[in-house]
Amino acid sequence: MRRSRLAWWLLSSMVVVGAAPVARAEEALPASVAEVLRSADAFAVVSIDPKVHRPWGYGKEAEGGRPLERWLEAVAGAEGVYGRVEVAAAERAEIVKALEAGRAAEGPVAGCYDPRHAIVARKGDVTVAIHLCFACHYAVILEAGTAKGSLEAFQDVGGLKARLDGLLRAGKVALAEDVEKEERAAAERGKGPQLSAPMELFGLSEPDTMEVYALDPAEYDDFGYGGPKVEGTPYAAAMERLASGRGVKAKATVTRASARKALSDQLYRGYARGGDPAKCFNPRHALVLKTAAKQAVFFLCFECSYATAIGPKTEGGRNLVTFSDPGHLQAKLDLILSAATTATK
Repeated sequence: MRRSRLAWWLLSSMVVVGAAPVARAEEALPASVAEVLRSADAFAVVSIDPKVHRPWGYGKEAEGGRPLERWLEAVAGAEGVYGRVEVAAAERAEIVKALEAGRAAEGPVAGCYDPRHAIVARKGDVTVAIHLCFACHYAVILEAGTAKGSLEAFQDVGGLKARLDGLLRAGKVALAEDVEKEERAAAERGKGPQLSAPMELFGLSEPDTMEVYALDPAEYDDFGYGGPKVEGTPYAAAMERLASGRGVKAKATVTRASARKALSDQLYRGYARGGDPAKCFNPRHALVLKTAAKQAVFFLCFECSYATAIGPKTEGGRNLVTFSDPGHLQAKLDLILSAATTATK
C-alpha cells in the first residue's frame, strides 16, 4: 500500500501499533531483481550512513536518471559507507527469502527513511541494489532501468536485520547504529574538535582532486621522521616516490566532489581528535589532496595513531601528529582501493 509524503509525515508523529502480516504477493520483489539476487555472481551486504544515503529514497540523487549508477559511484568512493561483506551462496538464499517475505507482508510504516543497510548483487553485467530502513519499514530498490528511487513498504518478518547485522559484525564491519552511538557518547563528553589539525590541512576541506594510495610501509616510514634527506622539499620527494610507483600497492582517484569533501572532513576530525599513539610508524595509506591554491600529502598509520602531513613548504624534522579514526576512515580508504583494483582487472 503506497502512501503520500504527507501520510509519512503524519505517521512519523504517531504511535503505530503493528498488525499481523497480511500477504500481498503482487508487491513482492520485481522478477528481474529476484533473478539477479538468486543467481548472483557477487552478493554483498553494505553498512551505510543514513544521512548520506537517505536521498535515494526521494529521488534527489536521480536527477537526469541513472540512480543505480550514481549510487554505485558513491559506494565505490566509500561515501557514507562503513564497510561491506561478501555473502556465501548458502546464506544468500535465506536473505532473498526474507526480502521477498518482507515485501509481501503488510504492517506499520513510519515517515523517516534512514537506511543503514544495503544489499548489492551482480549477475554478469547486471547489478541491482536494495536499501533498507528497519526503523520506518521502507526499502528502495534500484536496477538499471530505475528512473527514480521510490519508497516501498517492507517488514522484517524473517529476522533479516539480525542476519545482516551478524554478517557485518562477523566481517568486522561497523554498524551505522554503533557509529551513531559513538558520536552521541563523544558529544555528551564534550569532545569536539580540538583545532590541532596540521596547517597543511587547512584550505583543503573541498579538494579539487584526491588520490588514495595503499603503501608498503617500509618504503614510506622515513617521511614521519624528517627524511629522506635529499635535495628539495620532503613534499617533492614524497610525490616523486609515489609517482614512480615505489612501494605503491594500489592507487585510486576519488571522482565525486561530495566524496572528496567527506573524506577530507574525516581526515580533519581524525587529527582534531588526537589518539593514543604507539611507537611505530607504519604508514599503509596515503592521501594526496589538491586545490588550485593548496596541496599536501598525508601518510597515515592506523596502527600507532600517528600521521604526518607534508606540503610544498614543509621542511625536514620529525612532524608526526597523533591521529585517531573516529569515522572509520581506514575501512573507507580500503573500499575505495578495492573498487579501483577490481575495476582495472
